[in-house]
Amino acid sequence: MRIKFKITIIFFSLAMSAELFLGAELPMESRRQGRIVILSTPADSSTAEATLGFAADLLTEMSIDFDLSVDQDSVRIVIAPSRKAFVELTRELPSWVSAMAVPSQHLIVLKSPRWDRHRIHYQQTMAHELLHLFLYRIVGNRHLPRWLDEGLALFYSHDYRQTNLSALSKAAATHSLLPLEEIEKVLTFYHPKAELAYQQSYSAVHYLLSTYDIEALRGILTGVRDGENLDSLFIRTTGSSLPEFEQEWRKYVEENYRWFWLSELDQYIWIGILILAILAVPIIRRRNRSKLEEWTLEPEAE
Repeated sequence: MRIKFKITIIFFSLAMSAELFLGAELPMESRRQGRIVILSTPADSSTAEATLGFAADLLTEMSIDFDLSVDQDSVRIVIAPSRKAFVELTRELPSWVSAMAVPSQHLIVLKSPRWDRHRIHYQQTMAHELLHLFLYRIVGNRHLPRWLDEGLALFYSHDYRQTNLSALSKAAATHSLLPLEEIEKVLTFYHPKAELAYQQSYSAVHYLLSTYDIEALRGILTGVRDGENLDSLFIRTTGSSLPEFEQEWRKYVEENYRWFWLSELDQYIWIGILILAILAVPIIRRRNRSKLEEWTLEPEAE
């Protein structure tokens, strides 16, 4: 059922404990399927309809994958109708942020693919933010390490932009990987450093799942929910403390990705060839002009 109405959106709290407040009146439409509510303008009605079905399927899939039935409060998804509206809704966040989730409010704000230049990643972004909400429902107000939170969201949303891992490779080659604990401050990072933080998070979760499988992950999440100490929790599920796990992962990255960035050299080689070709054109023209002048002067000399 579709109902037109004016809403006042007020956001309190965000991960990182930064307070976010906004009162904005927007003409919106509401769509509901089960516990999922989509708010959008009429211009985004077709996107909202598709979002509703996709989000419902995702939540069902997440419940199966994590072996957990999460059936509590409604999930609200707001599709920002313009860049200005999105900036207003996320004005406390860095400019490179492409979406926002407020797990404690069961709320997601997305950019409308109608105006967002990254619209091809719309479904990936929605899956990413939905997983943040799902993880919050599993662990509640307990603190989940941000590298694990973000890494799972990237892994689960199949965000293949993170599989390039060039920033991770360069950091491994220069011994400048970030401590996983430092990723807690990712929203204060400038964009290149944030990109490295997200690639590290993706890599650490990929290593965790490929080495210790989904059962270890489920054990970690339920242990966090129950307030278990992280070190003892990792020892119980992986056999290593959290610092030992981080050392294992760092060794894995250095052995497997340290020279991965060299694969980009072929791109630079072709760019160099192109530049040399462009520079060669005026040189060849000057040489030809000089040769022509020599041929012109030869009869006069005779």
